[in-house]
Amino acid sequence: HLFELDIFFDIMPTPLLKREILADLSKPESSKTDWESVVKRLCRKMAVSGMELIHYRKASIYELLYGHKIPMDGTKYLIDTDASHVTVHNRGIHVDGRLLQRDWRRWADGNFTDEERRQGEAFRNEIKELDLSGIQMLRKSMGQRFAEFKTPEVVIRAVRQIIDNPTTDNQHFLFLITARSLQIPEADFPKITSRLKKLGAKTLREGAPFATSVTEIFFAWIALMARGLHGQRNSDICDIEYLYYAPFCKVFTSCDRLQKTLWPATSSKAVWCDGDELLDDLANRAELRKSDPDRVKGPYPAPLEGSVITRIFEQLRQRR
Repeated sequence: HLFELDIFFDIMPTPLLKREILADLSKPESSKTDWESVVKRLCRKMAVSGMELIHYRKASIYELLYGHKIPMDGTKYLIDTDASHVTVHNRGIHVDGRLLQRDWRRWADGNFTDEERRQGEAFRNEIKELDLSGIQMLRKSMGQRFAEFKTPEVVIRAVRQIIDNPTTDNQHFLFLITARSLQIPEADFPKITSRLKKLGAKTLREGAPFATSVTEIFFAWIALMARGLHGQRNSDICDIEYLYYAPFCKVFTSCDRLQKTLWPATSSKAVWCDGDELLDDLANRAELRKSDPDRVKGPYPAPLEGSVITRIFEQLRQRR
């Protein structure tokens, strides 16, 4: 499956991915899954990439504080110019992808240090022991606001209406949710509000669309729990973080139930692809590559009836 995926798609390298991959090393082996083998295969795929996105929190804060424009159409990588593998020159930016590829290649060969294994296990324990008491309080306070809504789709539409409601009290409420979820110090609040006021923004989205996209997903997650349409799990923190990077993607795929549910809350032009459908399509193409290699050779996917990959490429072609 990874071989077929590698031919047609590039995996978006988010900062969270490395931590989760190392955490998978400490998963108990089962009769169905050898997690270290899974990790090695994924690392081999990632070793061809010499890029890594900026952390969503840093991008959001830059946007809120300084008005930095964040590309959200899936056509550009947003890199961290402060990262050790990035050098800024007068004539441009140099990204030394070798520094990023070094660890991926070492891990693809199964060479994990004891410290890296400890880091992975520590991350798993950190998620298990995460204190969600603040989120629980926020969820309870929102219970009445969403009590009448019956489905996740309606809840998410209601959240979007709240976010785009320009009333002062409403936008102040959204600003506080955004600031707290991004861990912005209160000392920076006046600078942000002054910038938004000077800009003439009536809503947070007008002045900081990327930061608002993060808040919309976070808010929708809380609202679904408040309405009782989703239970609270510590691992949700990681699941929703991947959605924060959706504005940088051309295609987004997932088998995760929460990500599927929250996809309408994203501010992304990416093509959504159900992960289970993609896995089936990759398996079919892998079999076809064995039985009829001439039919599927080349850098573009052979058009197949009922193929989700065929549909994706057709949608992307129509957008050009």
